[in-house]
Amino acid sequence: MAEKAIIIAEKPSVAQRIAKALGGKLGKKVFRIPIYNVRLPDGSNAKVIPVAGHIIEHDFPIKKWVFPVMVPPEKLVLKVNEEKEHFLKLLRDEGRNIDTVIVATDLDSEGSAIALEIIKYLRWDETKKIKRAVFSSTKLDELRRAFENLQPFDYPRAMAGWSRSVIDLLWGANITRGLTISTRNYGDVNVRVISGGRVQSAALKLIVDREKEIREFKEEFAKPERIKICLGFLNKAEENCMNELILDALHWWRNLEKEHFRLEIGKEIKRLDGEIKKLEAELKEKDEEYNQAFLKKDRERMERIETEKRKIKQTLAWLKERKREKEIMMKKYAGKVDQAPLTLPSRKTKIKVREEFFAPCIKKILEGIEDGRKRSCFTLITYLRLCNWSWEEIEEKLAEWGKKVGLKESILKSQLRWHKKQKPLLPANCSNDLFYRDIGICQPDEICKKIKNPINYHLFLLKNLKKSIRKKPKKRSGKKAKQR
Repeated sequence: MAEKAIIIAEKPSVAQRIAKALGGKLGKKVFRIPIYNVRLPDGSNAKVIPVAGHIIEHDFPIKKWVFPVMVPPEKLVLKVNEEKEHFLKLLRDEGRNIDTVIVATDLDSEGSAIALEIIKYLRWDETKKIKRAVFSSTKLDELRRAFENLQPFDYPRAMAGWSRSVIDLLWGANITRGLTISTRNYGDVNVRVISGGRVQSAALKLIVDREKEIREFKEEFAKPERIKICLGFLNKAEENCMNELILDALHWWRNLEKEHFRLEIGKEIKRLDGEIKKLEAELKEKDEEYNQAFLKKDRERMERIETEKRKIKQTLAWLKERKREKEIMMKKYAGKVDQAPLTLPSRKTKIKVREEFFAPCIKKILEGIEDGRKRSCFTLITYLRLCNWSWEEIEEKLAEWGKKVGLKESILKSQLRWHKKQKPLLPANCSNDLFYRDIGICQPDEICKKIKNPINYHLFLLKNLKKSIRKKPKKRSGKKAKQR
């Protein structure tokens, strides 16, 4: 049977689903556009052809830049999108010998407007029957029912979408031209065009308001000393105990939040660095393309590349500014970032360090603590390992310490198992409050003020000891020697 219909789908994935529902197969590809051959429920053959959104757009009949521009809707012209022109050419070629057009775009006004633009431009409404497949999902059963019960094309709904595009054109053109001309005449902004529109201007307002809120934000932490509870069924001692628990929880949460915030900002800065490097590489490629176009004297290509380079530079400037803001936030809210040295402290000797030479914070951990036991376990293992303790000695010391502080043996074993697979790690730096000050083990002496990491404590002691040994005794005068 002869082919008598064309089915217009809004995108290739929907066209594929329609073909599957109607038992069709892929026939051929033209301009890389798949065409599916199907048979309709009434027995006639049809072709399913996808499009890609709006192929045709409204435009002004005159290209002159004037403001204000007021053109009646009926005098607007239909302009084919150059990037999607091949879709229209395929529809024109395939639609010469058909008598029915079935619209299978989305059911809303926008989808109907996409089909109406094609129908009006190719003048199919004058020579062919226009029908509508009504479906709201791409389930196979619903698609089959839609093609079994084809409806007349809903022109009022399509005209609603058509009117929206006309309003967007008139509104956007006048706002854009008004902003651009006023800026050129009275402003100091050196740009070609300042764009405005029905949707983008409102969206930009929301973004600007949100950005202002972010920049004007002032961090305000709750003051734990002012937070107290007073319940009638608790006595004074119970209230005091409850208040202490609340204060401990608030301090712990504040430190955890601070650490999480620092890590998240660090990830964001790394992501921005990656995007900046990609754009810089892309900018170099555009420079090479521009040079080739210049040698060939291809002005159109040169202008296009210049436009693309301008966009890349604007994006780069925005990304760099965003990165700078994140770095400021890192310093302001997250505090100084602890940076471990690139290499471990130099240890020329492999002699085991005895406990009396340990840093004060490590001695405090070994005496026993109530809070931060897991963090202290990590600190102990890394410290003892760098102090040349054997794994047997570390396990023995940890087992003794775990019983003292009430830490489960399974946790200690899992920590040891993990550390044995890793290279020697440094304990956290002394400036990391989460590991020392917040759990009450930071008791600095004169040496602690001169070092950045607890592992340097005994090294500093050793260095001073060597200096004292190397000092030569003073020579006695001759008179004193004779007297003796």
